[in-house]
Amino acid sequence: MSRFRVAGLLAITLLMVSPLAWGAGFDCTRAKGYVEQRICADEQLSQLDEQLSHSFASAHARAGQQLVALLRDQRNWLAERNAAVSRGGDAGAKVYQDRILFLDHLFNDAKATSPLLRAIGEHMSDSPSAATGTGRLVDWWPYLSGDGKVFSTGIEPKLDDAKSFAFNPQDALKLSGIAGYVPADSPTIILFDTAHFGGVYVEDGMSSVPVWQLFSWHDHTVQAVQLPDVFRPNIGPHGSALSLYAGIVYALRSDDGGLATSNITAQPYVGGHWGDPVRMQLRYDTYLSAPESYCAEKDCTKLTAMAAQIIGHYAKTNDDNALDVNLSPDQQAKFTTMQRQAEKETTATVDRFGELAFLPDFHQRAKYVGDGSFLWFDGDTLFPVQWRDELLLARIGNGCYSPTRDVICSEDLLLGIWRWDGRVFTPVLGMVRKKLRGDFLLDALLPADLDTQN
Repeated sequence: MSRFRVAGLLAITLLMVSPLAWGAGFDCTRAKGYVEQRICADEQLSQLDEQLSHSFASAHARAGQQLVALLRDQRNWLAERNAAVSRGGDAGAKVYQDRILFLDHLFNDAKATSPLLRAIGEHMSDSPSAATGTGRLVDWWPYLSGDGKVFSTGIEPKLDDAKSFAFNPQDALKLSGIAGYVPADSPTIILFDTAHFGGVYVEDGMSSVPVWQLFSWHDHTVQAVQLPDVFRPNIGPHGSALSLYAGIVYALRSDDGGLATSNITAQPYVGGHWGDPVRMQLRYDTYLSAPESYCAEKDCTKLTAMAAQIIGHYAKTNDDNALDVNLSPDQQAKFTTMQRQAEKETTATVDRFGELAFLPDFHQRAKYVGDGSFLWFDGDTLFPVQWRDELLLARIGNGCYSPTRDVICSEDLLLGIWRWDGRVFTPVLGMVRKKLRGDFLLDALLPADLDTQN
């Protein structure tokens, strides 16, 4: 590993080109924070960082009018990298490898290998705000289908409407035994009459029967069609779709890799068999919503503003180093005591949901954002906050909630601040800043990456 890695080229290039830039390279002799130190100490991560700098430089040279989008996306990705490296394990290496693959294929002409995906990419470029705020690509399949959009998703006739079928619909249901497991009105049938192709799915993805059954027909005879790779393993209908584009049937699959990334995989049905699947990765900007908070102080204006600034800065780095404050030896000793007590209470307290609680929250208080936000942190870290003449304990992390007994975590950022009097913690402020998907930025065609089973 070189003393000043090649990745420094990336930092210099970004800083010279745009004020949006935020470089990924750094001098290992001056590494700050856990993430930089971890990358420098790990041979694999260090080599991947150097490889990334070359991939970025090549993409930079090809960017043309999309240079600003590339720079903004790279800045956003660096926060994702920091979060992955902080998680440990192979998360850091994976996020590097995925990014290198994306950059190596970005701005290439490979889109011609999948006309449908090329059309989707062009539609997103023309309508960058189509998915803003949704958070999940599958929520906006309708934006890509129908009149004036990219493809058709076929017609959905009722099973009891015999005139809508050129065959007996029960023959399609019997192909997989679906009719024997679910009520007759539960399956949904999709037909592409001009292509003599159809599919039937059931909503219950937990069923032992296939979610999708595909078929074709000639005259009045129905024949089963094997599932494409993109429908294996069986995924629920909301993560998959059948489409018709330029006279060709495609099986589509959508996988979101977080708010900043979506993957659409398309597989064409040509000549009576499925072709090779091709994946397109779409990248989006992200942003934090206005803060929602509760503050127990008499005058909360400045404290609330400081809390919002802390979350905003942390969102850009995802590195604990961004939370550092200068403490005197006495303050450091006090914070260490608070931290140890807080960690002790983490393992000793069980809340009303039967999960480990952390510290007292604001329940039963007026104006409280009452969603359990300040109990349910994920990937969190403790740090000190200097407020006026006090040293307070703060906790920041991603938000989780429990609609049932299952805990669901998001990319929303939570901040809790407590006062310690030597005996108990008292909540001072709790803040939620929701993270949302912004405008579409970039897309690239990549090799298919499917979790398949035969």
